Amino acid sequence: MAWELWQDDTDESTSVVGFYCSSGGGSFGPVLYTDSGFSKFNFYTLWKRASLKDPRLMTESELSSTMLHLRKFIGWEENISVTINVFIQESETSFYTQTIKTCYDNIGFSPFNPTLESLSEEEFDIVNFLIEDCNDAMKEIILNKGGDSQISLTDKTVKIVMSWEIDEE
Repeated sequence: MAWELWQDDTDESTSVVGFYCSSGGGSFGPVLYTDSGFSKFNFYTLWKRASLKDPRLMTESELSSTMLHLRKFIGWEENISVTINVFIQESETSFYTQTIKTCYDNIGFSPFNPTLESLSEEEFDIVNFLIEDCNDAMKEIILNKGGDSQISLTDKTVKIVMSWEIDEE
């Protein structure tokens, strides 16, 4: 017994999406109106990444809330603003700061820029490791509707702080 999404794209500018039980043959849960760029594949991928439970076991309210949340991250709409701050040697002043506005799929930072590459080899390696971990943790928190909008990781002499804000629809 499994669940799937049905999708009606008869209108050129919008899609209608809902759930159905593929073995029982019945539709369940709320119907979601999306733009024509909605991708069932991306929705399934995000559902799996978020480790969400079987939608047939969710209340109507839970399912509706989850669908609306995941819809924000399908497609290329730049709706997440993210800032990274890199602190070195327990300084109160950020050694490096960058802010981007991007979509969920492109969210994340790279240590490969002149400022961070000027660090010692050991510090650069730590920065690289921490940025990768922060990027992954941030994506997971965002997807799982975590209440936090900031993550901070520290190792030896380096501290990375990432904070984000998701545009409301």
